[in-house]
Amino acid sequence: MIVPAVTSAADASDGDLELSVRVFDDFGVSEKDLNGATEEAARLLEGVGLRLAWLRCPRGSKATGCHRPLGGGEVMVKLAGAFQLSNRGTAAMGYAFVNPAAPYARLANVFVDLVRAASRQGRMDLPVLMGRAMAHEIGHLLINSNGHAQGGLMRAVWSTAELRRDADSDWRFAENEGLLMRTALIAARQ
Repeated sequence: MIVPAVTSAADASDGDLELSVRVFDDFGVSEKDLNGATEEAARLLEGVGLRLAWLRCPRGSKATGCHRPLGGGEVMVKLAGAFQLSNRGTAAMGYAFVNPAAPYARLANVFVDLVRAASRQGRMDLPVLMGRAMAHEIGHLLINSNGHAQGGLMRAVWSTAELRRDADSDWRFAENEGLLMRTALIAARQ
């Protein structure tokens, strides 16, 4: 992975970096659950110095903002069911489509049915787990890699025991991940 150069230490640590996220809800998530999920994802990404601006695009939405081309500093998260993407053949709660030719990738899926099943099994609040899955996939988009960390939010496997334990350290981005995300976002705006 090629990481764009940071123009200054202040650029990479700027707490006012905004990322626009278009959420396409092809699953039919309730307003309450979607509100909770976007709040959790925003909280986690604010922890690494990113501020999120959400544009919700419900199924069949004709809203202009939902269908215009993406600009620098924008990504899309599609909420779908794994059953809607039967060729995936995986139990992952989401997938980011990375693009090594770009500073960061643009599209990720979160599989709401698999998140729901994991939340039941792990006795975790659905909006919280969905928000964590969204933040994880946004992390992949900005880091522009489907690689995983040994621990924290970017680890590959979220066990039932970890969901039940709900330790704060399991649900944070590492400092280097935050730096990579901020650097990619800065490069995309130039």
